[in-house]
Amino acid sequence: MSFAAPATSRAAPAPGTVATARWIAVFAFCAYLVTGGGRIVGSDEVTMLELSRAMLHGHLDVPRARPCAVRTAGPIPRTPRDRRCWRCRWSPPGELVARAAHLDEPRRSLAVRFVASIFDAWVTALLLAVFYAAARGLGVGGAAALGATLLLGFTTPVWVYAKSYMAEPLQALGLLLAVTGSAVAETRGARRLAAIGFFLAVSVKASMGPIALVCTLPLLSVRGGRGFVPVLVAAGLALAGHLLYDLARFGNPLETGYGAQATLAAYTTRSWSGSTVC
Repeated sequence: MSFAAPATSRAAPAPGTVATARWIAVFAFCAYLVTGGGRIVGSDEVTMLELSRAMLHGHLDVPRARPCAVRTAGPIPRTPRDRRCWRCRWSPPGELVARAAHLDEPRRSLAVRFVASIFDAWVTALLLAVFYAAARGLGVGGAAALGATLLLGFTTPVWVYAKSYMAEPLQALGLLLAVTGSAVAETRGARRLAAIGFFLAVSVKASMGPIALVCTLPLLSVRGGRGFVPVLVAAGLALAGHLLYDLARFGNPLETGYGAQATLAAYTTRSWSGSTVC
């Protein structure tokens, strides 16, 4: 079985693609900035922000997030370290802005939250720019590529996540880079792009590993399988990052902080009727 990309995927992007993608990113960022809430209120979002602020001071300790209600047939055991997140994103700029403005609490925290809340806006704007450039590189017409990009950015949950402080936009960007680089895998730059996307997606969340692997399968047909080497390196680095963080955070490289929620014990209803986990 061959995973080689179709011939149409090897077409070079049309002239002006980069410029158009840049303007798409600018427009999308402004739109997301205007429609954003400018705040961080979700429990997971607050936990991630507090962790990033703690990392600025050289430690990983953050207040324990309040457990959310799990509607299952029975209780799920939790450890004292449950629900602690691990990403450090855009807290430093917020701290710098608050410090430069000489703000005191609680205005200081509000300013940090406002700046941090912009993070997913620019990540999603970059996602749309990459999506447009990838579509054009795969031979899609300009009007169709632009229309698909606008539909993606403003008629799907992508818009909702652009106004959040969650992992999904960064995961999506990583997966898009992985599949785009794999589709034009003949060049070394494309293979590196696929590896960077794989690393980004899996580093954000380890559970992205299987789908990121599927996105990069076309690299197996390049140079007798040697084209897949960059992805293996990226996988090793992402895994090492998770293990080192878990070791520093929990004292055990195999502990994720999710307790029983990281096991099949989190699923207590029949698979065909769905399972609610928190």
